[in-house]
Amino acid sequence: MKYILLSQDNFAYDIHSLVKAFYPSEEVLISNNIDKLRESGCKEPDYFIELNNDSFQISHGIESDKSGINASGLDINNRPEYKNELKRALYNILSGATGISLPWGVLTGIRPTKIAKSILDNGLSKTDVIDKMTSAYYCSRAKSSLAADIAEYENEILSRIDYEKGYSLYIGIPFRCSPEFSRFYKDMGVDIVSLANNHVYDFGEVSLTDTIDTLNNCNVAFVGAGLNRTEAMKPAYYIVNDTCISIVSATQIERVDRPDTKGATDTTPGTFRCWYDDTVLEVIKEAKAHSDYCIAYIHWGTELEEAPDWAQLELAPKLAEAGADAIIGDHPHILQRIDYIGDTPVIYSMGNYLFNSKTLDTGLMELSINIGDGSLGARFVPCIQSACRTCLATGTEKARILSYLSSISPGVCIDEEGWITKR
Repeated sequence: MKYILLSQDNFAYDIHSLVKAFYPSEEVLISNNIDKLRESGCKEPDYFIELNNDSFQISHGIESDKSGINASGLDINNRPEYKNELKRALYNILSGATGISLPWGVLTGIRPTKIAKSILDNGLSKTDVIDKMTSAYYCSRAKSSLAADIAEYENEILSRIDYEKGYSLYIGIPFRCSPEFSRFYKDMGVDIVSLANNHVYDFGEVSLTDTIDTLNNCNVAFVGAGLNRTEAMKPAYYIVNDTCISIVSATQIERVDRPDTKGATDTTPGTFRCWYDDTVLEVIKEAKAHSDYCIAYIHWGTELEEAPDWAQLELAPKLAEAGADAIIGDHPHILQRIDYIGDTPVIYSMGNYLFNSKTLDTGLMELSINIGDGSLGARFVPCIQSACRTCLATGTEKARILSYLSSISPGVCIDEEGWITKR
């Protein structure tokens, strides 16, 4: 186990990823509370990272060894530059401690041509790209030159594209389909969808605005994104048997300062982001004040990881404290554990309900309100996605999925029908 003491809740995800790259077989625990680290068995933190508004210091432990790296003349409000200097400094320390020299990608988490393109888009030259990538990202001059050439070619291609029709620079599989398929929402009984995810900008801004137009045309409500920040943050309210239920949705993904999937601003479309932004907590408080029950639907987590990551575990209690009566998550593409925070059920990841042709366990979450005492019940309904279809699981398959979910959810009891209770 590697223990990192951080002076403030900032850049934790980037630090965690970097330390994990050098110590892949060890768990990494980061906290700004020394008592929390000690409760987990830490006698002395491996590193103490002190962040200030214009500087930072990385030390080996708190008292035993003050050697490390200091950096000054920075501005923490300029997050990209500050983060880059912090990661470079930590990279050098970790490389020296382990004797390992990892590639530049560990510093950035993004492809080199994207860095090169960003530099060119700021009006700088190919020479500037090479100088920046060799000095700041430890690239060879040959790789830096190649990245600059590719970025220049990308810009040339983009200059010939009709932006009104949409385009995609998404590194992976961009998703888009005909608006006519929106009729399936009504066939399935869908009342509301969340647009808080990392694919609504796959074809640029127009893909989000097209989606919003399509949903409006078929009278399906949406949360988690909008034509501006006010619309993106806005909860949805439903009255059911004189009971008001609010739904708030936000996304942590992508976990970078300049995501391809844009966050909404006062004047531009985008998602409601909750990465290093506690606005979602204020929205939940407001929604709860105007409703009897508030459901938080969050796009978070690490893809294909069975266990919730540190950012999920850090945000979930805050959501519950703000007033969320149930927390439901997605993005990891597989099922993750179910837990309770106080009386709030937390479903960290529902997996893929309907996503592709793979055969995967998934399910529906049924929330019910007891009219007598007002308590909230939660039931997991097992399903299986296969060959681009999703069906209810029955018999031994149903029992198998519920048994698996129970095995990874030690904090709850799940009965044979999927009803969930707190241990």
